Amino acid sequence: MNIPVDPLSERERQAVILAHDVHDHLLCWLTRQGVIPGGLVVSPFVDASGQPSVLVRLSAPAARTLLRALTEPPPPAGPPRSRHRF
Repeated sequence: MNIPVDPLSERERQAVILAHDVHDHLLCWLTRQGVIPGGLVVSPFVDASGQPSVLVRLSAPAARTLLRALTEPPPPAGPPRSRHRF
């Protein structure tokens, strides 16, 4: 009896999980930004140094929205929240 062997290495499995997480988070974020995330593709791979990695493909509107968010200054910090309940 042959025991099936997993065709993916541990690093490949990590890359697949990473790609799934990146896809889900980008999909949610783009949707909250009002962008229809058509064309969002996240592909897993293991890079030359053996690290789990992903490639991301975005439509032009999604890429512009991401660039805008990455280049905007962060919003000013609000006043500290009180830990006391009244």
